[in-house]
Amino acid sequence: QPRRIESLSLSARAAVHAAGEALDPKPLLAAAEGYARRLHAERTAWATPLAELALAGVAALRGDTDRAAGALSRGITGADANDMTAFAAAGRWRLAALLGGDAGADQRRRADAWMTAHSVRDPERVVECFVPGFVPR
Repeated sequence: QPRRIESLSLSARAAVHAAGEALDPKPLLAAAEGYARRLHAERTAWATPLAELALAGVAALRGDTDRAAGALSRGITGADANDMTAFAAAGRWRLAALLGGDAGADQRRRADAWMTAHSVRDPERVVECFVPGFVPR
């Protein structure tokens, strides 16, 4: 099961990332949603946040910032609960950009603290690997 979950997560993230660069992102977004559904179907505590973070990228690419923010929040909560700190930090980075204001600044501070503590030199690249899809279209 762990290998299957990791494979589904990588596939979902790759589909979201590719959709952000595609002329026609619809098939890739549909594929990412399918992978996320399969992650949810695994019914494990650590697969669910992976699914939610992928769905956040799908929603963002579709321009649905409310749905993206909700999925990010659920993904961050699940990632925190399962000691998935890189995913949580990347999710916070993305959520900060969506929220703005004081709430966004708090999320960004928390993400930046993780990046600094782990000597991340290019946070944007790390964030794109863990939570892709938040690119302007």
